[in-house]
Amino acid sequence: MTKSSKITFLCIFISWFLLSSNQKNWSRDQIKADVVSYYSYLPAVFIDHDITLNFLNHTEIPVKGRYWPLTTPEGHYIIKTSMGMSILYLPFFLIAHYIVGPLGGYECNGYTEAYQACLAVGCFIYLFIGLLFLRRTLLLFYSEKITLWVIISVYFGTNLLWYSYGEALMPHQFIFALVSLMMYFTIKWYEQATIKRTLTLGIICGLIILVRPSDLPFCLFPLLYGKADKHYLAEKLNLIKTNWTKISLILFVVFLIQIPQLLYWKMVTGQWLYNSYTGERFYFNHPHILEGFFGYRKGWLLYTPIMAFAIIGFFFIKNEAKKIVLGSLVILPIFFFVVFCWWSWWYGGSFGMRPVIDLYAVFAIPMGASYTFLMNRKWKKLITITLISFFILLNMLQIYQYNNFILHYEAMTKESYWYIFGKVEKPDHWWDKLRLTDPVRAMKGLPEELSMEEISTGTFYLRNSENKLVITDSAQNILITENYGWDISERFTFIPVSPGYVVIIATNGKYITIDEKNEMKANGDKKENATIFQCTFKGDNKVELHSGNFNQPFRLYMAKPQ
Repeated sequence: MTKSSKITFLCIFISWFLLSSNQKNWSRDQIKADVVSYYSYLPAVFIDHDITLNFLNHTEIPVKGRYWPLTTPEGHYIIKTSMGMSILYLPFFLIAHYIVGPLGGYECNGYTEAYQACLAVGCFIYLFIGLLFLRRTLLLFYSEKITLWVIISVYFGTNLLWYSYGEALMPHQFIFALVSLMMYFTIKWYEQATIKRTLTLGIICGLIILVRPSDLPFCLFPLLYGKADKHYLAEKLNLIKTNWTKISLILFVVFLIQIPQLLYWKMVTGQWLYNSYTGERFYFNHPHILEGFFGYRKGWLLYTPIMAFAIIGFFFIKNEAKKIVLGSLVILPIFFFVVFCWWSWWYGGSFGMRPVIDLYAVFAIPMGASYTFLMNRKWKKLITITLISFFILLNMLQIYQYNNFILHYEAMTKESYWYIFGKVEKPDHWWDKLRLTDPVRAMKGLPEELSMEEISTGTFYLRNSENKLVITDSAQNILITENYGWDISERFTFIPVSPGYVVIIATNGKYITIDEKNEMKANGDKKENATIFQCTFKGDNKVELHSGNFNQPFRLYMAKPQ
């Protein structure tokens, strides 16, 4: 490794270390959101000793928030996600469980700082290995300088930076590392198909599928690798003919890696294959392609503009690097179509379009071609480096905004994006410019905004203008809770009495009334006792409820059926 490469990777490590050290609750708040499911297999096996999760039926066990199982039609608990991430976490879980935890005096329950810190460090080790192998791959096609510019761009100029420390246990940086390894060993396998490289490719492809089954198309890359010329098909057929035993070995290893997951599904559900994403689906008749690439809510190229260099780079790929073009032209359209057909095409609370991180190693090849072309003249090089620097600074600023709740995790609009652009403090009236999503509607394939007709005949969760939940207390008062979560959410049913006017029923079955102090209560026994509200629809799930001197804005979210 050259001196410049050592300096670059040292800067990456120092940056990660400093960012992690300054990240609030870095070692205490990594196992959250989707990671709870990805991680569940490990505490279930090593701590609670029951992968079926039947122990959850015993209320005396303090497991609230530690498991997010779904329930099968037969009433059995099942972990929603596949176990690939738990397998990748495993070495660092064991270090925490048997070494760091006991030595540091931490309780060995799977969730203390010892576990979270070890897992987060493990994430960076996987990422660092991925970057090292990406460098090796790039050096097969480009100079050292171009390679380092690409490495710098991919890490510092994209949302990969945030996911290396801010939400370190999400799967995307792990997949990025696996794809980096897959690309390198594919190229080496074509040079000489040794047993070692064959087994390595099988393990890598098997893990990619086990971590994210939707990334199955990535495993077409080894098959499609090669120059798409008139000899391509004949060469592929000859390759299959002469290496069929090794190709069969790759497929066999891929299958072997899936066996633990198949056995788990069979144990819990009685079926070898099981769709654990109950109620969630793809809508292939309604892809969100333009929004996914360019939309203000979560558009990939809007929040990661440095990847524009990778897109245009496909036009400049030359020589041996052309061997990745056919595979890319097959895999990328499939990948983007599938990603943007998911019901939550914006992928919930996240920074940028996080699923695309999985393929940044593939995009690094055309990015290198783009930089080679753009840096072959002094004036073009100056402009290119200026743009790269700007995009990196913009990425870092937006990560700061995201981390400080200035850039919203899923509700950005054109108005809100430019309103906060370049700002390091949350401006006034920031909330009013957002457009929140309604996940229940999205799961049904419906537009993300409510219509007035739906508001007049629906059951909803209510939030106030600051996004805090509206609930009923034991004294039948309507309160605003400080809790932002859904675990104490209250259901309110809107019943029309005339066009634009409704009465509202709370979860306790009582009608909502307005008392002499102009306060809402859930104490009306009969419809005729209820307060009639004029319901003015403002768009983006916003309504104003007006009655006499009472006039309050609310935001509605369609409630899940009980």
